Amino acid sequence: MRATLAVFLFFLVCLSTIPAWALRCGNRLVALGEPQTAIWSKCGEPDTTERRVTYRALPDKDSLGVVRSLVYIPVVIEVWVYNFGPRRFMQEFSFEDGRLIYIQSLGYGY
Repeated sequence: MRATLAVFLFFLVCLSTIPAWALRCGNRLVALGEPQTAIWSKCGEPDTTERRVTYRALPDKDSLGVVRSLVYIPVVIEVWVYNFGPRRFMQEFSFEDGRLIYIQSLGYGY
């Protein structure tokens, strides 16, 4: 009976955990792939915003499918930083084409 109860409690705890690619803003869950508008409505206005341009290499193929060269295209990455106070880590959200692509924990807030 104890073993069954322990297994049941273990699975209950596992099911209630937040995925590693998600984050809580207040009582709402933010996950990768969400649009900027959804993040804004869940977390509010970010403390800082920044736009970065990176260049992504794409192969330039001829009509036979043979790669002739690489073409570099600019990609705009928008970065929002949220400061949740001194008891929580600040979070950096990176967006590409209006979708959340990366969440990074920074140091404790202020």
